[in-house]
Amino acid sequence: MARPRKHTDQELLDAAREVFLAHGPAASTTLVADAVGLSQAALFKRFGTKEQLMVRALMPPPRIGWVEALEAGPGPGPLPDQLVEIAVEATRFFDRMMPCLMTLKAAGLNLAQMVRSLPTPPPILARRAATAWFLRAMDQGRMRRADADALAYTFIGSVQSRSAMSHIFGEPALTESQRLAHARGVVDGLWNGLRPPPSETT
Repeated sequence: MARPRKHTDQELLDAAREVFLAHGPAASTTLVADAVGLSQAALFKRFGTKEQLMVRALMPPPRIGWVEALEAGPGPGPLPDQLVEIAVEATRFFDRMMPCLMTLKAAGLNLAQMVRSLPTPPPILARRAATAWFLRAMDQGRMRRADADALAYTFIGSVQSRSAMSHIFGEPALTESQRLAHARGVVDGLWNGLRPPPSETT
């Protein structure tokens, strides 16, 4: 009878992520194994090679909360409030992912090729979800007609670029209140051109 695993794969991946982000891609897998009280042999049995472990630990997860929120919406509440909530969550996501992607790049891995190998690359999935969200809002008469695809790029790019400025170009990281203020600024700028005329349903 097989012995139950002491740690789940996700727990090991979380530990590996912390090690690679703290020590860089050259970090020994011994540090990962020690962090969870596992032997290196057992670690490699679960994940194959160090590169495979690093990729699974640092690549975006298959399910992304803010993208799923776009796919499920818009809901019945005010559209700007919904967009602000999604933008805040998206900024948190990009703040987590930027260091991961930079670490993978520093390891010499081809990020573009890795992303394209996924069934639906996360950036494409996010853009499609945002485009569909805006189209549904337009079809419901809750916002003006506009180029939904362009809106999707504008919305996602505005939150993604703020994280890039922090993690790539060294600008101070946003506090939670600054993250909310940035999200509101992005949504306010978009909504000024998208709000329906007073005679239309809001």
